[in-house]
Amino acid sequence: MHALQNLIDSSPPSHVSHTIAIEMIHSDKLHQLPGLLTTDRFHAAIITNTTPVDDNFLRTTHIPFPVVLVNRAIDGYDSVFENPTAAEAAAAILINLK
Repeated sequence: MHALQNLIDSSPPSHVSHTIAIEMIHSDKLHQLPGLLTTDRFHAAIITNTTPVDDNFLRTTHIPFPVVLVNRAIDGYDSVFENPTAAEAAAAILINLK
């Protein structure tokens, strides 16, 4: 979110407004997210924490705007993968805090 806000803040002023929204959905319900299949509500998305049901929906559905998946590789979508050692670092901090 910080990276997106920094990009917006550093862009030349324009008549276009920007909104960053976090949409929480229940497991297996990505297909029920209003506006996901149109450009009426979203113009880009970062999708995280999907389930196998959600992944199958993404495999069989065309979303009409740019989408980046986090920790998932599905044909037709760009993906980023978190550093797998990040969880180890978080656990080490908790252990050190006892």
